[in-house]
Amino acid sequence: MIKLAIIIVLILIIAVIIARFFIYKKEVVSLNQQLDDMKKDLESNSLLKVGLNDKDLNLLASQINEIIKVYKEEQRISRSNNLKLKEEITNISHDFRTPLTSIKGFSELLSAENNLSEEKKAEYLDIIQKKIDNLLSTVNLFYDMSKIDSLDEQIKLEKLDFSMVFLELLFMFHQDFEEKNIKVDVINEENFSNDIWADRKSVERVILNLIQNSLRYASSYLNISSMVADDKLRVVFSNDTDKISEGDISQIFDRTYTADKSRSDGQNGLGLYIAKQLVQSSGGEIKASLLGNEFKIEVDFPLFSGNIKETR
Repeated sequence: MIKLAIIIVLILIIAVIIARFFIYKKEVVSLNQQLDDMKKDLESNSLLKVGLNDKDLNLLASQINEIIKVYKEEQRISRSNNLKLKEEITNISHDFRTPLTSIKGFSELLSAENNLSEEKKAEYLDIIQKKIDNLLSTVNLFYDMSKIDSLDEQIKLEKLDFSMVFLELLFMFHQDFEEKNIKVDVINEENFSNDIWADRKSVERVILNLIQNSLRYASSYLNISSMVADDKLRVVFSNDTDKISEGDISQIFDRTYTADKSRSDGQNGLGLYIAKQLVQSSGGEIKASLLGNEFKIEVDFPLFSGNIKETR
């Protein structure tokens, strides 16, 4: 009787083991099928699902799902970067093709027309010269961008009187603002006299790019104000505009991005990108915002402290 009971128990144990084996096998087959389906549809957001309440299988599925999530995120980033690269290549091609087409066209006119007046010749030559200058400016910007991105740009931090750099550059554009009927006001001018800790060439380029950006987008005014807070000199460029929308703000510092989708003004969008890289390389911050029709760029430069001695 005891032997029979033992045999029955062993048979039950073996039956349970066999049953669990087949259940596990069925679950493994299901997981393999799910993975196979995912391979066929890499765009799917599906994750592995375990039908069996088993700690080890659920842990395995959880680990695989984490790997799938990482892969999906890398895939998304890769697609996004590829799209950006294609857009940048298109923009770069446009930036070079437009002035080159104009140069070619007016050169052909000069060559073909024998009865052109001296006045017309001078006009065409002037247009060609401006297009060449525009092309050289574009080449220089791309060269600057490549140096910044490859870390070849040498940064030398030093004590710098911000007002000396800022006012000199702003004065250079006095006539340009007058010609466009843009009223320029410098507010809290006394704060500009603070010494900052930055690279002179970088600061000059940042200010130059921000002034040119304001000249490009401002409708009727440009206010430049400043304040000192948290060991930073904050400089704010504010101007009214009808050329920038809320959708532009998140991309305004991207390479080759410009609010003018047609790029009809010959601008390539590198100015603000370069400004951001240079500000950050000196330990500062820069951000943009749009409230109503007022576009604002805020730049924080580190203030100079007598304890600072190192440069890089």
